[in-house]
Amino acid sequence: SFLHIYLLLYKIMIISLKFTVKEKKMLAFLLNSTQLKQINHTYYLKKLPLERQLLLQSYKFEADYFASLAGDMLLEYGINKLYGITEIPLISLGEHGKPFFENSNIHFNISHSGKYTLCAIGNTPVGIDIQEINFFDEQQIMSIVNHFFSSSEKKLINKSNCPVDLFFTLWCLKESYVKYTGTGLTVPLDSFSFSPKKDSPFVEFYSNGQNYSSPYFYTSSIDDNYKLAICSEDKSLSIKKLDIFDIL
Repeated sequence: SFLHIYLLLYKIMIISLKFTVKEKKMLAFLLNSTQLKQINHTYYLKKLPLERQLLLQSYKFEADYFASLAGDMLLEYGINKLYGITEIPLISLGEHGKPFFENSNIHFNISHSGKYTLCAIGNTPVGIDIQEINFFDEQQIMSIVNHFFSSSEKKLINKSNCPVDLFFTLWCLKESYVKYTGTGLTVPLDSFSFSPKKDSPFVEFYSNGQNYSSPYFYTSSIDDNYKLAICSEDKSLSIKKLDIFDIL
């Protein structure tokens, strides 16, 4: 029957997908979401499931709408570019809200801040974060640091010539780890810490005082006023900055 044929083809697709993914590497895509104003963005909105469309349309601020839609577009572009998949698979949420593809070992994560949206895709778990550097005063920064940072991180910030810059770097790293594990804030943010290296984008990671070589943590600056961090089991990750017309 047609149903039996459909189910057989579906199983073959899933098996093929899992086999293909093993050979892929971690790749992150960065897009200026304000560029969506230059295109017929409602066309791409209507390609999404109705529930997702309604969510995006409910956003009060235009910037949030464009940032979220950019995430969906990057995800669709990325899985097509890496794995030849033309439609986004069914997405579910973990216990603490981390999105994942059902029946697939493709992993992804999305983050946005200010004008940028970042999406990472690969065959190992990943967590990412991007933050626009907002210049809080020193009192605001130290209040957050004292509540959520480890003692070693507090010392790094106190000694730093650029405490605001370092604060956002460390905050992105913490967010990326929490999103990588999918545990949310059930893990205290001061129970693990980071030590950025001067001459490397990779960062040393400590948990309960012990240094771990995995997962890998990568950090970078974008346009001087954005910080991003990626947490992945795959050290071969790379970031590709896209123009909106690259993904159409």
